[in-house]
Amino acid sequence: MKRVAAWVLLQVALAAGAAADLANPSTLTIQETEPSRFTVELTLPVIQGRVVKARPILPDVCVALGEPEVRGDASKAIRTWTMTCDPARLVGAALGIQGLLGTALDVRLTFETLDGRKHARQLRPTQAFFVIPPPPTLTELALDAGRQGAERLLQRAEMALLMLVTLLLGVRRRAFLVALIAFAAAQGLGQWLAGERWMVMSPFLPGAAAAATAWLFGVELLGRPVLQPGWWRPLAAPMLVLGALYGAARPQTVPTAGLSAGEQGLSLVLFAAGALAGLLLLTLWAHQLRMALAVLSASARERWTSRVAYASVVLAGGLFFYRTSAPYFIGGVDPAVPLVTLITAAALGLWCRRDHGAAGLALALVAGAAGVVVSFHGTLPLASLAVFGLLALIGARLLLEQRWPLWLALLVVAFTALYQGYHAGRILRHDTTLPVANAASMGVLLAAVFFVCYRALPADATAERPSLRVPGLLALALATLWQLAEHREWAGGPVASDLAMGMARLPVLAILLLVGAWLLWPRRRRFAAQPAGGTSGVHWSLLGLAFFVLPLGTLRLDIPFHEPDAPSADEAGRVMAALLTDTYLAFNLADEDAAFDRLARNLSQELVADVYLDSRRRLTAGTREGAEVTVRDVSVMEVDDATGTAAGAFTYPCQWVVTARVRHLQHIHNRQNVYAGELTLRVEDDRWKIAGLDLRSEERVVLSWKSS
Repeated sequence: MKRVAAWVLLQVALAAGAAADLANPSTLTIQETEPSRFTVELTLPVIQGRVVKARPILPDVCVALGEPEVRGDASKAIRTWTMTCDPARLVGAALGIQGLLGTALDVRLTFETLDGRKHARQLRPTQAFFVIPPPPTLTELALDAGRQGAERLLQRAEMALLMLVTLLLGVRRRAFLVALIAFAAAQGLGQWLAGERWMVMSPFLPGAAAAATAWLFGVELLGRPVLQPGWWRPLAAPMLVLGALYGAARPQTVPTAGLSAGEQGLSLVLFAAGALAGLLLLTLWAHQLRMALAVLSASARERWTSRVAYASVVLAGGLFFYRTSAPYFIGGVDPAVPLVTLITAAALGLWCRRDHGAAGLALALVAGAAGVVVSFHGTLPLASLAVFGLLALIGARLLLEQRWPLWLALLVVAFTALYQGYHAGRILRHDTTLPVANAASMGVLLAAVFFVCYRALPADATAERPSLRVPGLLALALATLWQLAEHREWAGGPVASDLAMGMARLPVLAILLLVGAWLLWPRRRRFAAQPAGGTSGVHWSLLGLAFFVLPLGTLRLDIPFHEPDAPSADEAGRVMAALLTDTYLAFNLADEDAAFDRLARNLSQELVADVYLDSRRRLTAGTREGAEVTVRDVSVMEVDDATGTAAGAFTYPCQWVVTARVRHLQHIHNRQNVYAGELTLRVEDDRWKIAGLDLRSEERVVLSWKSS
């Protein structure tokens, strides 16, 4: 059709020498918005003040409706119009661009219909046409999807080992078949979730999980179980998790280009059927090996079964090591799971198995999911204290034999899972481009760890077992170390800043708790061989609580005989670190009034407006439109001795670094702004404030690239 093919040259009054914007490549988009009605949009660059002379070539069966809409800016010209076509008559038709010869211009072609069929191609000057292919037949789709589903499983050595050791363990045929079906169904579900970007999974994690499962089965077959024998029953449970991991790690079944939404759904089902067929072939191979062992004498059969099990354990261990170490050498996407959350999931699984049964298991899963949801929509108070303090409490409970009342234990489980889910979700929201998808992947992994630890113990486990003492000590020690790191940051920030100003922080709440612990210290009576009962547990609980709440409930007091003087370079560095961190974090606030209030807390009143505008401009300079910049860290690198003192204000030459996360649509990278200049500090309203800022230089460095 000539009316559509004709291109009216758009004249734009621009300065000579303007170049095409690489962030807006040339595109031709044809999208069906209503039955047989398409919207066409052609974007071409403006070079040296003139639009590139190119026009679309469209099928003759299409008829344009109305006049095209033309718009543009200094870098591009966009033309949009509507046309009618019968989608069935477009099969075999050519879409293209005419006028690219002699240029180095590529055009991205996208063609999409209402039923979900989509084609995307890069048109080049030498290949400027694309012929719309016919949709695949049911037979072609079944053969392609089924073959790929079977091949994916047949190529996984860890799955062959898993099938072998599972059969040698003597699993019943019906339970085994149910487990295979559960794996295939979960794999299809995982593929769909990942295809919808509701899950993101490392391609190395499923292989590592399957190899670890095969190793655990193998050591149980050898009579040296690491976990409680039979922890994997019913077999369908671990196979469900493995299936979801395999599906989410590789969501593409067959190429989706040219497939309708219905055909894509059918390909998932056919791919799952192919995966089930692949598992059955692996099972048949393992069954043949088992039958070969069955014809041997009893002593020979036992000997050779042990050898096969031993070889499987060695191979599974090697595969596990390879799958877990490969991302460090060749790169890969790993589920972003904080270590504290992973350890808490394991500790909660052990504790719930010992004390609370299925009620604790269900409550932990629901509360953890609720915590993730809260992290995306709000905040929880005292998050740091709760995350580390509750982990320490769980670790301590694993070391003790006494059991709590059920209501109290379940309350602790709920709050622990809630805060850990919140903590992990907040990290995902800040550090990943697809936080919801990563949260779903994290949930699967944490649920698997929780389930394995839950089934690792017999129901009558006690604190005397090494399987409880070791993880209990580990959880308690790590929680204490992490909280010490929090205290160190607090001491180097607000406490050091107050000391430089002649003020001290008295931890009133921690002192009261210590006094209470001292009063409840179990003392031996004159005529009693045992300590006064009932107070030992409360005493140690108060001591632990005093340690974790040290930064809370403090009272700021003036230090007697303090003589105001210019702080030393080290003292000034600590004050600057606290002030600059709080200042730059104000730019993360969406509410402008709240941001100004935060700035006024750290800056003299006359600096607030200028610093707000100038710093925000510097943080966002060089980013594309739509990018989200979030300050993550502020570090003072160097502070020299004071160069000036006037009216209680002290000026220091210094250098500081602001690390910000820049989030684009599909990737995240970190960027550092390195500043050098002079900062003036002054005490106002009983706190240090920045009274002057003389910036001498600025350097911007891209640190790393993190892709999801």
